[in-house]
This record gives sequence, structure tokens and C-alpha cells, in this order.
Amino acid sequence: KLILKLAVILNLTWLYSSCIGTDVIEELNQPEQLQITSAIMSIQVGDSVLFMADYFNQMGERDEVMVDWSSTDNAIISIDANGLARAHQEGEVLIFAMVNALKDSVMISAGAETIAENARMATFQGKNNYTVEGDAFLEESESSLTLRFDSNFRASNGPGLHVYLSNSAESVAGGVDLGSLKSNTGAQTYTVPDDINLNTYNFIIIYCQPFNVPFGAGELN
Repeated sequence: KLILKLAVILNLTWLYSSCIGTDVIEELNQPEQLQITSAIMSIQVGDSVLFMADYFNQMGERDEVMVDWSSTDNAIISIDANGLARAHQEGEVLIFAMVNALKDSVMISAGAETIAENARMATFQGKNNYTVEGDAFLEESESSLTLRFDSNFRASNGPGLHVYLSNSAESVAGGVDLGSLKSNTGAQTYTVPDDINLNTYNFIIIYCQPFNVPFGAGELN
């Protein structure tokens, strides 16, 4: 019985000390963000493409807002109030999205074909004296968005580790929880909810939920 009690105490001590001492209090106020989430790089002359943008409030959460769209040259690519862009002749323009004082832009070309990005890559780095390393890929197919960890992935052990997409390397506030970390090493995949686009979030975080501690993060390129 004494040995069993000691084992329980040691186990609880490990769980408590795995994250304690490096606790991170979630940021209640974050800078508002606006980002164009469409992955379009080029539009075929004569084609139309719908652009989308996400607004994140001071809690890091997505809010529905009215976005003002504009183009630096409507003769090359014009864009209407709903974000529908049409390519008229070859060239390059900046497409702007604006909400109040917030602005984001992307360089888009009009040419022979419509081209969209279908993947982003991140390389993990550890935080708070924990190890997280390896590469991850956010990949879009016709029907779904998938987060894939490469075989070189490795993370420190810890209780309640989850995988998040977020717009901060330090906080998961307003981010999306993709579920428990499946393994501390090796290749693994996670399905991303349908309402998330390839460019909605810019960071992948390995997060210790019981103690609100990021073990590591990778910025998506």
C-alpha cells in the first residue's frame, strides 16, 4: 500500500510540475486583426473569383463585419462590394480589404490561368523550456483542409496536450482546437473544420490545456 501511495504521489507531482512554473495567462485583449484568407495568386483573364477576409476582435475571436474591397487598377482586376474580383486584362494589382482603420492586401496577377495556393508549411520551435520540433503542413484539397505533421515531429511529454490553430504564437484565444495530440513523435494528421480557410490562422500551437502553457509553436509561411 505504501508503494502504491508513493507511486500515486509521484504521478501527481509529475503532472503538476510538467507545466507549472511556466504558466501563461491567456491574453484577454489582443490587437484587432484583418486578413484576406483567400489563397488566390492569379486570375485568368475573363474569370471571376470571390475573395474572403476574416476579422478578429480583441478577444482573438472571428466576428462578422462588413469588409470594404478595392483594387489599385480596376482596368486589370476589378472587385465589387461583395469581394467578387474579375480579371479584365493581363497585369498585376493589389487587392485591399478594409474594416475601419484595419487593412490587409494581397498582390494578384491577371493572366492565362487561375492559380491558388493549396499548402502552407511551418517548422516548430519549443517554448517555455519544452521541446517541440519538426515540420507541419496545412494542405487543402477539393473537399477538405488537413493539418499534417511530418515524420520528424517530436514534442516533450505533458498532460492534456492539444493541437491548435491560432493567430498568436503565445495564445490560443480565438483559435481552433483540433483535438488531443495523437503522438509525441512521428507523422500524424488532423482534420480542420470546414469553416476554416487555408489562410485563416498563421500559427500551429502544441498547448498544455490543464495549465494554459504553449509547449511550442510553428508559424505557417
